[in-house]
Amino acid sequence: MNADALSDLILALVCAYLGWSAGRQRAAWTGGMLILGIASTLGVLRFSEVPWALGPHKFMSVFSACVSFTLFAIALRWPFSPTSTRMAAAGRFIVLVGGFGVSAALTVAPWWGQALPGLSIILIVATMLQRKSLVGILGALSLVGGFAVFAAVKPDVLLAGMFNKVQALHYLLAIGLLLLSRVKLDKDL
Repeated sequence: MNADALSDLILALVCAYLGWSAGRQRAAWTGGMLILGIASTLGVLRFSEVPWALGPHKFMSVFSACVSFTLFAIALRWPFSPTSTRMAAAGRFIVLVGGFGVSAALTVAPWWGQALPGLSIILIVATMLQRKSLVGILGALSLVGGFAVFAAVKPDVLLAGMFNKVQALHYLLAIGLLLLSRVKLDKDL
């Protein structure tokens, strides 16, 4: 297993743990973890050079970018909304937003796969600032850092002498999600 596959494995394990521990009462959070976890699991296969995994990983990465971070934003901003609390509502959201998002990102608006998670993360940052949650702010900043590193760093650059941009993204996402899972959600904003 190479370092890229290991970083995806860590992210997949974090998603499995957080999705399982949140359970049905946090449907949006659990659904987002499920979709991101599937993409990460396919990433383990892709980076382990399983030939058929490249296409499915790319598809699930775009699908996850369109759906998972939006679900995380909903779960943190409006924790008592139907999408946040009901599996059926979260499932409909996944199918509709994911289908539209992938269609848009792969046809008329390739930027959509970056815009939607970017806007979702901005909403997460604003929500954590409004909730005055230090652990939430640190988690949100970790997500921002992951996407910033992935967008700004060249593929051949090693960060801290040990991580490429893919690995940094995976590790920062895992850290950010772990921190965000600790936020106290006592009301909708």
